[in-house]
Amino acid sequence: DIVVGLLDTGITNHVDLRSNLVGHTAPLSGYDFVSNITSARDGDGRDNDPTDQGTLDASNWHGTHVAGIIAASSNNKLGITGVNWQAQLLNARIMGANGGYTSDLIDAIYWTIGEPVINTPVNTHPAKILNLSLGGRSIGSSQLQKAIDTAVNKGVVVVVAAGNSATDVSTQL
Repeated sequence: DIVVGLLDTGITNHVDLRSNLVGHTAPLSGYDFVSNITSARDGDGRDNDPTDQGTLDASNWHGTHVAGIIAASSNNKLGITGVNWQAQLLNARIMGANGGYTSDLIDAIYWTIGEPVINTPVNTHPAKILNLSLGGRSIGSSQLQKAIDTAVNKGVVVVVAAGNSATDVSTQL
């Protein structure tokens, strides 16, 4: 039962995911790191409820989609079967309606691997794998690299999307 940290838009309370969520419901499955209140769409910015709030128009529910690929339950005649239907998903919501901030991502990386982060609860389910299926058009900061290095040095596998913005990743360097 490996814990996979999902750093994304959050997760909806989808029946095909509940049994594999830390806390067994979306609101109890991790932490909401979205600090921009307008983008967060939940009225308060960072909080204990990492449920995906959707975008300002039609949401793609990206975090829920990725969570299903990773760990949707199997043999229940619902949705799909995830790659590891026994994995536990730790939900770190880092993106809201208008994307997200690198500072929120950095804090979420530290938190998901069990490192202390100021003004957040202690994570009692540190992840051994981090999934960052993110887009972006800029080179990461040295602070972001330090967070990733810290995770790797703790033995955490970090899986990061490349070219996730419908562009050739070689043009992003």
